[in-house]
This record gives sequence, C-alpha cells and structure tokens, in this order.
Amino acid sequence: MILSLSENADNGMMMVLLVLCAIVIMVVLLRRHQFRSTSGRDMAREQIARIRDQHKLRHSMDELLVQLEEVSRRVGAQVDTKFAKLEKVIRDADDRIARLEHVLGRAGGEPTQQPAKPPPVEPVDTRFQQVYDLVDAGASPIKAAEQLDLPLGEVELIMNLRKLR
Repeated sequence: MILSLSENADNGMMMVLLVLCAIVIMVVLLRRHQFRSTSGRDMAREQIARIRDQHKLRHSMDELLVQLEEVSRRVGAQVDTKFAKLEKVIRDADDRIARLEHVLGRAGGEPTQQPAKPPPVEPVDTRFQQVYDLVDAGASPIKAAEQLDLPLGEVELIMNLRKLR
C-alpha cells in the first residue's frame, strides 16, 4: 500500500511537474513573441528614417534639375551661336556668288550689270550696344544679363557675334 501511495504521489508529482513545465514553456514563448513584435517607438523610428530618405532624394532631384537647366541653357546658347555663325557664312557665300556671277558676266561678253549691292549693314541694336558697353567695362556675361534683364544665352550670342564682325 505504501508503495502504491508512493507511486500515486510520484505520478501526482510528475503531473505537477509536467504542468509546470508546460506553463514555463508557454510563458517563454509568449515573451519571445512580445519581443519580436515591433513597438510603436520602432515604427516611428522607421517612418522618420523613410522620411529622411525621401527628403534626401527630393533634395538630390532638385539639384539635378538645377544642373539640367544650366546644361540646357548652355546648349541653347551654343546652338544660337552656331546658328548665327551659319547665317553669316550663308550671307558671305551669297555675296561671293553674286560677285562671281558679276565677274563671269563681264568676262563672257554679256552686258555688264550693276553689281549686286551687298545687304545693308544693319544698325546695331541698342541691346547689342548695351551688352558691349557692360562687357567692355569689365562685367561678366552673367552680370550683364542680370543688369539688362536678358537671357544669358542671348548675351553670349551677342558677344560671339561681335567676334565675327
């Protein structure tokens, strides 16, 4: 009988130990789950980090746009300059063709014609003169453009045209 009581006591103790172990395991698992889930503070930190990244990206994009505008302005000024040079070369070629035709007309025994008059020299625009005066006084093209409220490309074009004359 004592043996059966001790066996029953051992079985009871075993059951109690098993229940205690199960409770300890459940508590440990629940605590691990709580630590794994992100807190409100962590979520706020992540959102702040995302906002900072977005701000940096926006700032980089703004800088890129400014650089793109500057490059497009420079390219526009270069195109304008090349176009003006091309127009001048075409005018010079037309003048030379007219003179050649006149000379060939005389040599071929055809009646002499009055030589084609070169196109009249266009009066210098007041903007041209203002740009020339400012740059001659030592102002940079950028400052001249700001003072005269003209695009920088136009001021650069005027200065490049001056070199051609």
